[in-house]
Amino acid sequence: MTDRLTGVQRRMLLEMLYALAQADGKIVALEREVLQDYSELLGVSLDEIDGNFEIEELAPYFDSAESRVAVIEELCRLARLDGDFAEDERAAILRVADAMGIPAGMVSRIDEWVVDGLRWVAKGNDLIQEAERNSV
Repeated sequence: MTDRLTGVQRRMLLEMLYALAQADGKIVALEREVLQDYSELLGVSLDEIDGNFEIEELAPYFDSAESRVAVIEELCRLARLDGDFAEDERAAILRVADAMGIPAGMVSRIDEWVVDGLRWVAKGNDLIQEAERNSV
């Protein structure tokens, strides 16, 4: 869904992702790697990221339902990638959602969608590995 964001929204999304990665007080290696991947995907250099914003301050840049869902989706994905969805990360996502007018129940449904997607990708990777082992 990030391909539907404007250039400014892409930069603000990367700012939000950076802020979320810092929400638990540390940016682990996996988060750093993922931020670099997001940087490339969004076409925004990490050097352009200030890191001086409160995450919810960036909410007004996302003025459509589609862009708001995309933001919550990507924030949930980043928070879940390290296997530790920390309370600080959850609280930050809920602050963003609140600033965007997205109810907590909708955030839960978006998060479930993200978890389902991560499981789907993991299952696909497992199937590929199994196929590689069986074809040797």
